[in-house]
Amino acid sequence: MSEFAISKDKPWTFIVNVLGEIFRRDNPDRNVEADCVLASVNICEVARRLFKGDEELYNEWSNEADKGPISKRVNLAVEREFRRQERDLLNPCEFKIQQKIAKFQKINHNRFRVYGGMRGKQSWMKLVTEVIHFVDDIEFWNNVKKVAKANGATVILMYDETEHTDKCGDPTQGEGHKPVELRKQILDKGRILLNDGQPDDEGYIWSVSKDHGRMERQVELAWDVLNVPDVRTLNAMILRLCKATDAIWTKGGVGVC
Repeated sequence: MSEFAISKDKPWTFIVNVLGEIFRRDNPDRNVEADCVLASVNICEVARRLFKGDEELYNEWSNEADKGPISKRVNLAVEREFRRQERDLLNPCEFKIQQKIAKFQKINHNRFRVYGGMRGKQSWMKLVTEVIHFVDDIEFWNNVKKVAKANGATVILMYDETEHTDKCGDPTQGEGHKPVELRKQILDKGRILLNDGQPDDEGYIWSVSKDHGRMERQVELAWDVLNVPDVRTLNAMILRLCKATDAIWTKGGVGVC
């Protein structure tokens, strides 16, 4: 059994995930599939409304580089449309927490992200960072616990005892891909050849890393930021936590683009 626990929080009924997508479920059971409330806006429909049927302008936008002047107009219109739909689709309590989450998510990056929502009538919001590493590296997990304790984080188990997969096939077709040369390149990388390094029916030589099959664990370090007053305060908190979590992040950080 893992030394880390799955979150004991009550199941959410409304959530804005790290991508800004909005979901709701009337039944708070964790196993009940959530309904997507708002994930995206149809950019083409917004553009057509913006250009009021001007096909020439629409086509110019379609062929324009993403950062061109017309694209900027369309992107702004899409953002306004998203905001309008938020107001129409969310109840006042949902809209209030969603607006704060959206504001905080403007400083999301691959290392620290904000998400949150509601559990019944109770609002919640977290700042999180994730790490993944091998279960048998006791020193690493002890460091995770120390960092969490020193910085007021809750460690939430995402998954445990899952096999690490690092298997890949290299094609023998093409220049510089002769089986003898390819096998040497693979071995020079410290990988282990499968099937004695013989190509399969499609001409691929398969190999695994030395860590293939080791058990992994992934956890989330989470901080309650519901009462953080503004983006400036949150950003200062993130800068401080970046330094505090450097050691574990360098070894096992999970980035989200």
